[in-house]
Amino acid sequence: MEEKKEITYRNIPVSVRREIEAQIVIPFLKAMSAMVGQEKMREIAAVAVREIATKAGRDYAERVSENTIGQFVEKLLPCFKDKWEVLECREEKARFNFYTCDAVELYQRLGYQEFGKMFLCDRDP
Repeated sequence: MEEKKEITYRNIPVSVRREIEAQIVIPFLKAMSAMVGQEKMREIAAVAVREIATKAGRDYAERVSENTIGQFVEKLLPCFKDKWEVLECREEKARFNFYTCDAVELYQRLGYQEFGKMFLCDRDP
């Protein structure tokens, strides 16, 4: 008999995680914006998104035992084949040019395109 694999946040595809997150967080942010204003909501969300991204980066580095930006980029290259080019990759910094982004397309499909930049492009300071 086949053993069932436990479903956890870490072992579901990132695209599925982002869709679940969007369905929960964006209605909350829209309500917050109505109460405190768009600018204040974006300020609060930016802090939270950066904290989440930092924690995710640390968790990833621990799981794969790779702690440099170069190792991270090397690991990502196959995942983003034909979707980006690496402009710069140094020990402390990496810059990319994305040609297409599945996550941006996800936010557009869900009707939340105005939040895509906040959750994706602005994750890293």
